[in-house]
Amino acid sequence: MNDESEGDQAAGRSKRRHRRVVLRGTERFDADGVKLEAGDMQTKKAKDADDDARILGELPPHWGVFSAEKE
Repeated sequence: MNDESEGDQAAGRSKRRHRRVVLRGTERFDADGVKLEAGDMQTKKAKDADDDARILGELPPHWGVFSAEKE
């Protein structure tokens, strides 16, 4: 093994350190607001209804009683 390294040095070759190869991945993501999606085309009323449904689904039942429903 020692003889081979001496032979490489005598031939003018120097040992190079291995460089890490980084391949570009296939994952792609879209930043918010870059592409127009179906959700971006909703009206304010539709967005509010979706938000209300989402919030009511996440909260315990007794939190979902609003003053408008009491009247």
